[in-house]
Amino acid sequence: MQWQFDYIRSNIKPQTIRQISQLDDESLVLVMAGLICKLVGGLKYVPNKRYKSQLAKELIMAKYPKWRVLELAEIGERTYFNILKRIKDGKS
Repeated sequence: MQWQFDYIRSNIKPQTIRQISQLDDESLVLVMAGLICKLVGGLKYVPNKRYKSQLAKELIMAKYPKWRVLELAEIGERTYFNILKRIKDGKS
């Protein structure tokens, strides 16, 4: 159990927590859900990609700059533009 605690502790990044604390409630919930998905990712299947896409969609709709969406949602530019296109086409 000690190694599991050490692993979790080593993956907590204060800078990320500071960034997260500046988000609105909905975005904060999405980020926390994603972090939990990452923590339990080795235990069973968790939908990491889905949460990242949903978070990116929420951030784009909240008018966050592109670089911030890419950084917070941890997605690539291609995914960013695909999500942006779906929002503009009304398929969100």
